[in-house]
Amino acid sequence: MSQKHRELGQRIGALVQAGQMAEAYALLAPVLAQRTPFPKLGLIGEAVGAGPLAVNKRIAERLFLKAYDLELERAQSHRIWACRKAGLAVDELKESIAQIYDNRDEPGLRELPGIGKSLAGTIAGWLTGNDGG
Repeated sequence: MSQKHRELGQRIGALVQAGQMAEAYALLAPVLAQRTPFPKLGLIGEAVGAGPLAVNKRIAERLFLKAYDLELERAQSHRIWACRKAGLAVDELKESIAQIYDNRDEPGLRELPGIGKSLAGTIAGWLTGNDGG
């Protein structure tokens, strides 16, 4: 990783810690768009709004941010891509991921494309507030 990338990661981290999400997204979205050519990435930073699928947007956002954190940590590329693909899958769901979890627990989450045991556990923690953060 170059010095430029490290500095960008530090700036984004500082903005997130300060609660300046819009500014963090403004820096993060172009980087993700270069690395992940998916149309949904153009929506990063858009207002989530309310409604039954808002939780999907929030979980997808957390998965995308987790992928970026893994990049900064120089994690194995398959772990990074797993988070990205899971984020895209959750974002595209026509059913609330919270409802899937409520009805079928973690096995229901593992039925979704790109979500295995580890990510299902992570998502379950986010949905229940038992994520350690």
